[in-house]
Amino acid sequence: MKVDMFHIGPQKTATTWFFDAIRHHPDVAVPPKDSVHYFDMHYLRGEDWYHGLFPTGNFTRYLDPTPSHIRDHDAAKRIHAYNPDARIIISARHPVERAFSHYWHEKKKLKIGFSFEEVFENYDLFDTWVLPGMYAGHYRRYAELFGEENVFIGFFDDVSANPQKLMDEICDFVGISRFERPDLFARRVNVAGERKSQRRKAADKIMMRYRLLRSVMKRYDRAMGRKTMETLADIDDRCIAKLYEVFEPDILDLERISGRDLSAWRSKRW
Repeated sequence: MKVDMFHIGPQKTATTWFFDAIRHHPDVAVPPKDSVHYFDMHYLRGEDWYHGLFPTGNFTRYLDPTPSHIRDHDAAKRIHAYNPDARIIISARHPVERAFSHYWHEKKKLKIGFSFEEVFENYDLFDTWVLPGMYAGHYRRYAELFGEENVFIGFFDDVSANPQKLMDEICDFVGISRFERPDLFARRVNVAGERKSQRRKAADKIMMRYRLLRSVMKRYDRAMGRKTMETLADIDDRCIAKLYEVFEPDILDLERISGRDLSAWRSKRW
């Protein structure tokens, strides 16, 4: 077998939605979860380990859905060395919204203590939140290796506007039959929500069925002045303006590549 489909991300662009949907296609084999990380974190484990993650059966396509591959230059080269005929799928979302969603996804789980405004003070944060949203640059890098005809760009907005059409386009691109699962395609997954304190997390595990308790604890967090939800409207305008300045050249390039009007990405929507 050879893995021949790679959804390279980035995070927070409906990658989980795509994984949850495509794994129901009878011709596509997928690993148990949507982050394999063989070509970046686990490359030394070897191909036998990698192939062992996939189910056996009468599959015609094998999908690796690792969203960090988009920003790992070694991963791109390793994937090409492994299978130069692979099909590459990139997801694109309003880059400022994606950056903030990525930040809040980690912040709400109490995994980080940084504020979003620190993105221009800490390169690790810039690398994690900003660089993945340079879609045109990532597209050109992968297209140089695999050829433009083997790199597909799907847009996050289409997941809400017309998910069936987007899935049809992806199926046509990778060469599998179209399939209809409106129950899956219309589902929202991995949506950013409120941050839970450690106390609330423990209570949720014990008392998941008791909605009243969760409601009381939410009110308690708010009464104590603990912010349980952040939005882009909370972020300093100077930081937002700088993000737009950084992203604009790449957005214009992506318009040229995709032929899509992305003017909405160059102005605030909140």
